[in-house]
Amino acid sequence: MDSSKKRTVNFSTKEVGILMSLVLKYKNKIECKKTDKTNNDLKQKAWEQLSNEYNSICGEPFRDGKVLRRKYENQKKRSKQKFADEKTHLRGTGGGPVKPKIFDDIDEKVKDIIGTQMTGLESEFGGDSSKFLVKFLPSIKL
Repeated sequence: MDSSKKRTVNFSTKEVGILMSLVLKYKNKIECKKTDKTNNDLKQKAWEQLSNEYNSICGEPFRDGKVLRRKYENQKKRSKQKFADEKTHLRGTGGGPVKPKIFDDIDEKVKDIIGTQMTGLESEFGGDSSKFLVKFLPSIKL
């Protein structure tokens, strides 16, 4: 391994919370789906600004924009997977012990940042919607 690249210490929960708060501040630039040169430059500048703010708050160890971006992307993947596992468990047929909630504050912050990427869109037509039943039941005469 190259001696110039040294591994820094792991992120603490507090540091991850600060990172997620800063990402929430810059989410319009960071989570923009456009990938042209202009938007990619804006994203890069947003990560640089976020890195400067993060390092001014946290101090040591210094973390550059690439490290913070990688940490955010990995945390986003973990949170999406936790939500998918929870959703799969809820759609199960039952039985077995109750599964405890696996979400924490960081997962909730990620959910605030990415929104429907994590939860998906609600179907207007599928499922047993209680709104549908409440709307049309009074008109039924028995």
